[in-house]
Amino acid sequence: MERMKKEEQIEAVIPDCTELPLLFEKCATPIPLLNTMEIHIEALIDAIMEK
Repeated sequence: MERMKKEEQIEAVIPDCTELPLLFEKCATPIPLLNTMEIHIEALIDAIMEK
């Protein structure tokens, strides 16, 4: 990740599996890890609350 941040200027990583954020939950990473399950759940709750 550090190499990709430096060479490719990435700003975040989206783990490709719902279990991966759990593995990195307590690890310090050089860039943010986006938890897609959490993002989808928050969007679903927002959509439900708007109706």
